[in-house]
Amino acid sequence: MRQPLLQSFFKKGTGFTGVYKKFGLMQAKSIARRHVVLRAVWRSDMDTFLLELTRRRTAELLIHLCTKDRKYIRACESWERVEHSAQVGCVLWMGQKIASGEEGIQELEQEQEIPPGEFEIKRIGPGGRKAVPVFNLRTMMGKQWIEKMREGNEMFRNQILVVKT
Repeated sequence: MRQPLLQSFFKKGTGFTGVYKKFGLMQAKSIARRHVVLRAVWRSDMDTFLLELTRRRTAELLIHLCTKDRKYIRACESWERVEHSAQVGCVLWMGQKIASGEEGIQELEQEQEIPPGEFEIKRIGPGGRKAVPVFNLRTMMGKQWIEKMREGNEMFRNQILVVKT
């Protein structure tokens, strides 16, 4: 989720000021409901609130999918293994496990491979016919949420995860 975009709803001169009032207008069927939506006020800390709420719900959903019997999330040892996986919906890149303590500052130097970009796509299957998105969860969720997810489930200790369709 984009925190700068949410911040622009509050700043004048960005072109997005007050756009949050349109979020519920299409669903508001009654006139009273429309008045409530139009009088809504965007709190100054709403960007951080929505970002943390989205991160928490995403972490809860991923942990829930790991507990299912049908194995919706699978660990992959390498990118080559991802290419030969069946039923790939998307790829989650967790990054390497962060060493806690003084080593935390040097974690970027310890990365063995370049993390996937913001709009990364991986071509898989025979001849690379299927394109699946690759999500860099380290960037999207933040290091704190990645560590919480790794504490809660052994599956998230892997660097590359595949979400099945």
